[in-house]
Amino acid sequence: MGTLAEQKKKRKTGSGGNILFRIAICLLVCYLLGTFIHLQAEIADKNAQLKAVNSQIEEQTAHNEELQTVLATNGEEEYMLNMVRELGFVFPSERVIVDVSGN
Repeated sequence: MGTLAEQKKKRKTGSGGNILFRIAICLLVCYLLGTFIHLQAEIADKNAQLKAVNSQIEEQTAHNEELQTVLATNGEEEYMLNMVRELGFVFPSERVIVDVSGN
């Protein structure tokens, strides 16, 4: 077994290692907690980006369907005339009336 002094010495060195172990565990838990919070924030950010991209996909899909409808109904000429009018072009003999009343 050993003397009383040797047993006390073993306890002191053992408790010092025990404190270091507890500090290491606390640091590890803090690190893991910080990492978890950081990853949750990144996930929320990526979900917001995903929603934005999905919204853009829906808009583009609607636009593509509109173009498919125009092509299917042989309305390409009408579509082109509307696009040109939106850009401000008119035929030489055409008169443009602009409603400035806001109605």
